[in-house]
Amino acid sequence: MMQILLESGRKRLAARIVSLVFAFLLAFLVMLFRNSGLGVQAASELTSIGLAEHGLKAYREGWLYEYGAYGNFNSNGVRTSDCSGLIYSYLCWVDDNSNVQPNYSMPRGVNSQINASSVHGTIDNIPRTHGLILTFPEGSHVGIYLGNGIVVDNSTWGVNMLYESIYDRNWVAWHKLDCLTYPTTGWYRFDGDYFYYIDGEYVVNTTLEIDGVTYTFGSDGVSDRAPQEAGNSGYAFASSEMNARVTGEGVRLRKGPGLTYDTLAYLQKNAAVNVTSTADPDWYAVTVGTGQNGYMSSQYISIVGEVPTGTATEGGETGTLTPPATEGTNAKTTTAVHLRTGMGTDTQSLGVIPASTAIAVINTSDPTWYAVTVNGKTGFMHSDYIDLVGEVPAQSGEPSTEPGQTQTPVDSGTLSVPARTTAAVHLRDGPGTTFPSLEVVPENTEVTVTRILQNGQWLEVTAGGKVGYMSGDYVLPLTAPPQTGSTGDSGSTGSTGESLTGKTTAALNLRAEPNTGSKVLTVIPKGGEVKLLSISDPAWYRVSYNGKEGYVSAQYIQR
Repeated sequence: MMQILLESGRKRLAARIVSLVFAFLLAFLVMLFRNSGLGVQAASELTSIGLAEHGLKAYREGWLYEYGAYGNFNSNGVRTSDCSGLIYSYLCWVDDNSNVQPNYSMPRGVNSQINASSVHGTIDNIPRTHGLILTFPEGSHVGIYLGNGIVVDNSTWGVNMLYESIYDRNWVAWHKLDCLTYPTTGWYRFDGDYFYYIDGEYVVNTTLEIDGVTYTFGSDGVSDRAPQEAGNSGYAFASSEMNARVTGEGVRLRKGPGLTYDTLAYLQKNAAVNVTSTADPDWYAVTVGTGQNGYMSSQYISIVGEVPTGTATEGGETGTLTPPATEGTNAKTTTAVHLRTGMGTDTQSLGVIPASTAIAVINTSDPTWYAVTVNGKTGFMHSDYIDLVGEVPAQSGEPSTEPGQTQTPVDSGTLSVPARTTAAVHLRDGPGTTFPSLEVVPENTEVTVTRILQNGQWLEVTAGGKVGYMSGDYVLPLTAPPQTGSTGDSGSTGSTGESLTGKTTAALNLRAEPNTGSKVLTVIPKGGEVKLLSISDPAWYRVSYNGKEGYVSAQYIQR
């Protein structure tokens, strides 16, 4: 009997051991399954526009704030997250009805997300790109950029999800997560609207002919009509699609083709990349989802599409042929930077110039946008990304508005229009900031406008017996000037001393400077009444709204 009991005990113990081993193996396989990305949204589907859509969805669904949470349902069936958990929940999303399954290869906390973003910048130079992540100083908070100056974030206890201007709180920096794919050039859809991207930024305030069809884009970048291929899901028919996938975890993107080159970023398994050259069989030249160029070990890349032929990569550190030095160069680029047709991020890009490229700076009249020549092209480049190493040629007047052309001032002829200054302003010896200042004329000083130059950008005036030139942005006519057809001022300014007012015809950004790349001070609602301080620029009016002074697009002001 004792022998039978012992034998039976051994069998039960063996069965229990087998059961425990099986349970352990099952748990291990589940964890492996999740971490591989097979149990969650595939990494190849992770896009910046997808992140923006996810943040907007969380705001509309009313997610609650809970520290340490990342999108799972609470006992009341409401999803909860903290600020970084909102972003992490997108990286690990399963579906609308399931809890989020953690993927430990994805960045979870704010600092981890910052460190996993190799492309970044300050909020004052934020690109027009959906799905950037935005941060407070010292990584104390994070949110999702929705474009058009709007950020969404899960704020804190009792406040929960917020949808507001990026200038309403302490947002100081933007970042591109390396694990996301960002728009390049082509059509993209966000929140049901269509946007057209050129070189990673959506266009605004312009009309383009695309595939024989004319489209108009407003200040928010939204197209006035759906493109012909209206069935896209956000990335289906952009002109630059990824042609390869990363097959390893944490694969390095390097500055050059070899282990001795610096690391630019780490790519996760299944991340989409674009192989631009396979000239070196060991190191492929690639462009990753953030737009960065570099090199990756070919053993960790699986090519799933067509690789372009004839792409030059030799000699350049970033996967593109470095332009030869321009004769007479006096500066170099400090990072990859757009060469643009005009002064502002809303102007067309002529191409991205790699870091450390020798360029010729030909005009620095505007402290923010330098006129430059590189590789036979002339355009404008943001001064933050230029290192001057030589002398800039002597300059006279303003840089031309069209690269390579001389600006022709439009002259109204002799006038005599009473006006006043709307701020302390320089009276200069000529129509441009490079001319010496004769004196500073105080705010609300009466002057007489005698000529309108350069479509209202500069005015010849008489102030206190002195004749000189003032910027048209800071002079308000007290009576309507004659309609010369060249001043850009098509409406009456009222009787002497009368304040000009206008109403907005749509929700409108009040900006710090007269361009779409400048800081948004506030958003004026449709029908909002503004005080017109200057209408000399036909494109941008200087206005006052609720005590704030700034610039608005003239086409949305009814006078």
